[in-house]
Amino acid sequence: MKKLKNYVQINKNEVLVMCKRVISLLLSFFLISMIVVCGIKKEAKLHNNKGVKYFRDGEISKAISEFKKAIEISPKFAEAHYNLGNVYSKIDSIDDAMACWQKTIELDKTNATAVMYIGLAHFKKGELDSALYYYEKAITMDENLKNLSNPLRDTYFQKKREEKAIAEGKMWARQIVVKTRREALRIIKQLDQGADFADLAIKYSIDTKTNKHGGDLGFFFENQKSKFIVENVKKLKKGEYSKKPIKSDQGYVIFLRLN
Repeated sequence: MKKLKNYVQINKNEVLVMCKRVISLLLSFFLISMIVVCGIKKEAKLHNNKGVKYFRDGEISKAISEFKKAIEISPKFAEAHYNLGNVYSKIDSIDDAMACWQKTIELDKTNATAVMYIGLAHFKKGELDSALYYYEKAITMDENLKNLSNPLRDTYFQKKREEKAIAEGKMWARQIVVKTRREALRIIKQLDQGADFADLAIKYSIDTKTNKHGGDLGFFFENQKSKFIVENVKKLKKGEYSKKPIKSDQGYVIFLRLN
């Protein structure tokens, strides 16, 4: 019985020693892994920082190379993906930029700026619905982005104003006012050929209250504008402009209905 107790005691000691060795090995492996990971992250950050410097100095190809090295070393390095997207955007490689920013927000769901940049990229490609979706998402994540001036912001808030105006029953239109019927006919011909109404209003309209704003009459209820304006705008459908010059006290008018 005594021998059995001694045997059990020896086995317990051996098990304890073995457990200590295993734990020691695991700790060593963990520490080595952490050192390796930290080393990798440090190296990736060095390449990322080099890329930022090259980008600031206008050395685009070198910047791209450094950001790619950072990503190769640390594929989940969100900042490097984001920076690479910015470089691609700079050289108008929009699809590549979007792919980088998409990867950024997969890795860092708090990066509202990357979300906004995706919206701007869609805007550049003429994909307005997607652009507005990402912009709204970005400013919901970070309200400060509303203060950054860009064409998408203007489009977004203009659309919101338009939606509100439509809901309230308001009309929205532009006008071009010129002195002669001949001038008006020439402008209508340019519109038929695809010219931008607002650009023509800025260039040719003699109405000093609206010409600087592309002839924009703003949103209005029927009782807020003259009978002349309301009746002629109501004849048009959304997106239509006057096909014939309309005589007025100022000369001749062409209207464009916007909603």
